[in-house]
Amino acid sequence: MPQINFGSSPSTTDKMQHGVNYALFDHSIYGNVDPGYYGILLETAQNRVYIWDPYCNDNSNQYDVFSHIREPLDLVVLTNCSSDKDQRMVNGLNYIKQNIITSILSDMKISLMYVDSKIHQGPNNVNYFLHDRFLIVDDRYFLVGTSWGYYSSQGAPGTTGIYEITEDGDKLLIQSMFDKYRQVAENDGTVKMKPIGRL
Repeated sequence: MPQINFGSSPSTTDKMQHGVNYALFDHSIYGNVDPGYYGILLETAQNRVYIWDPYCNDNSNQYDVFSHIREPLDLVVLTNCSSDKDQRMVNGLNYIKQNIITSILSDMKISLMYVDSKIHQGPNNVNYFLHDRFLIVDDRYFLVGTSWGYYSSQGAPGTTGIYEITEDGDKLLIQSMFDKYRQVAENDGTVKMKPIGRL
């Protein structure tokens, strides 16, 4: 696996049209390209980036979105998977590390975890399958229309949007549910981590 070391994060062009709280990418104009705005949001992060998304693909081309992170911070990616496919998560953690700016990598805390569908599947188990996608950047919360992997050089497969959630009650609801599912993933023993100070 080649090491990708960026001296600085790449410049980003925002191709999304912006309303008040909603930004929309028009695929009919741009085609399969990076919509840009997700990366710009990551560039603003100072303390934490939490990504809650049902898909974490084993495709290295989708991970360059993490090169937009400019400050050493707490990065958590919470997703769905089965322990039968655990190697995909190991690869994912390595792809993330390969795309973090070299100068901040050793000071990053990176966690990639999943709710294990092998544990929770079946009629007598609680279904923890996630459908929607969320991005938390410091104290800003976003509902994201497509998975983070398409806000990368992979390109978005269709028209999609990002909605910023500004009501405190809505933020609290998302955070509390994220914390609940994160605890399930931790209890499932699926956490892949690069603690601060370790490469």
